[in-house]
Amino acid sequence: TDQEWEEDGARGGATGRGGAEVGATVVDGGGGGGGGGAGGLPAVAPDVRVEWEGCRKHLKRKEGVKVRKAWVHKNGEEGKYSHMAMISALPRGSRKHKFLAVWQSARLYEGSHNQHFQFALSKDGRKWGAAQRLDGLLSPGGKGIVWSPVLMSQGDAVRLYYSESQTCLQVKVKDDEHLWSFGGVLKYVESEDGLQWSEPRVALEQAEQGNVPKVLANKGITTTKGNLLLPYWNELPPEDYLDCEIKGENGASVLLSSDAGATWRPATTLLQNAGGLKKTSNRKYKKTWLIEGTLAQLNNGTVLQLFRSAQGVMFSSLSEDQGDTWSPARPYTLPNPNSKFSLTKLSNGYLAVAYNHSANRQLRTFLQVAVSRDDGDNWHKLADLQIQKTSVGKWHYPTLMQDPDRPCTLLVVYSVAYAYKREPKKKKGLPPTGIRVAEIEISHFEFSEVNWIPPSRPKKSGA
Repeated sequence: TDQEWEEDGARGGATGRGGAEVGATVVDGGGGGGGGGAGGLPAVAPDVRVEWEGCRKHLKRKEGVKVRKAWVHKNGEEGKYSHMAMISALPRGSRKHKFLAVWQSARLYEGSHNQHFQFALSKDGRKWGAAQRLDGLLSPGGKGIVWSPVLMSQGDAVRLYYSESQTCLQVKVKDDEHLWSFGGVLKYVESEDGLQWSEPRVALEQAEQGNVPKVLANKGITTTKGNLLLPYWNELPPEDYLDCEIKGENGASVLLSSDAGATWRPATTLLQNAGGLKKTSNRKYKKTWLIEGTLAQLNNGTVLQLFRSAQGVMFSSLSEDQGDTWSPARPYTLPNPNSKFSLTKLSNGYLAVAYNHSANRQLRTFLQVAVSRDDGDNWHKLADLQIQKTSVGKWHYPTLMQDPDRPCTLLVVYSVAYAYKREPKKKKGLPPTGIRVAEIEISHFEFSEVNWIPPSRPKKSGA
């Protein structure tokens, strides 16, 4: 693959007001859907100018926030579909490589019988080795496929959590085969070097909670009391389906482990929808579906979970008991075009989120990173990653992590795809697609009114 390292020199807040021109709506205060802490929606930017302490590498040269991008993997004729990329640091005992990326891949389309995982390794997060296929994840003799890789560093190993489809085929047919429905059984394997993996183990059977297929999308966290939390959701097949009997409904929850991941159980709460909003025409969403949850423990000990929704904004839920029970989901202050995003808590206590800053379900562009220094009550734009204004391009499904050895450096992997109604005729060929990585280096950043992101409201008309 082309390993050319590109530098954009993007600066946080460069477009002003966190890019509010692409969907955010300033609200009139008080309004029922605030950040992770206090809960109210601020009407104006906070009167604060605070520097990001600890990242001033050049006191005389305020270089701001640099964004450099490269390819982890470019799609080719043997595989034109790559999606749901995940990145993690490898255990410190791994000498040859520092970072591991895993994503789901297929020859042409999602859910086909040839869908599998690919992975790549890197010493620095910039240059990546050739993609390799990761086998040995399916049940012996199984005919299913794998979905949604999630990486988590756990002690001297890195774990790969994933879903395995064993039942539930869609009625939809492509290439004379029925497509698999999203998700299934939740399983995991582990490795010390990203090359040799253990035998698969089951974290949660599909039969739980009405036999609805289970799916993952984002990393878990370890709470201050040592509990492991891994977000997942139940997702009904998108159409009529074959070969499975379902008694349950859509719903979002977390898996909990109090023994370092040896055993798991689902949380008591299953958030089935966000009530009080207008019902959509799509039966999957009901009032709004809550999927692809992402977690962070706030500085007061509360656990915040944010969800993708079909209402133009993220949704949020809080847990006061280390992840076992959750408050009813409500609208959050950041926009969401019905697409995955990634939340993480940084080592200095700040929150960071990589997301598409748009409320338009057809627009998975305006990919950016925002930070909060007050547990999510206020967000400020840190950097733009991909801001091209096009309806055919998709720069989406980011996964964000902080470099464990360079706390002022963030890494984001994401998918690049194009949805052409009719492929354009170009002499030089079509733009490349695949898995991209962005490195965000912070030498100077100031929280101010200029880069503050005004809160958004859900769409009144439904999805």
